[in-house]
Amino acid sequence: MFARALTTPLERIERAATALAHGDLSQRIVVSGPAELAQLAGTFNGMAERLARVMEDQRAFVANAAHELRTPLTTIRLRAEALSEGAKDDCGGR
Repeated sequence: MFARALTTPLERIERAATALAHGDLSQRIVVSGPAELAQLAGTFNGMAERLARVMEDQRAFVANAAHELRTPLTTIRLRAEALSEGAKDDCGGR
């Protein structure tokens, strides 16, 4: 019975850690059991929260960078298309 009281929380922590490693950032552990295991569960939950925030910040950065790059790339593409279609000849040979 004592062994089960220790192994059950450890198995929950292990399952949550495996799911987190596979990308399930919603994993959290109910903090219960002996003090040491409850502390480990709390630490896991804090780590999972920080990881989720970092991933969200990274997604926001990539989205913002992609948005900021679209305008200059569109301008370059449009000018290149105009030049390839003969717009350079419309400038009077400049």
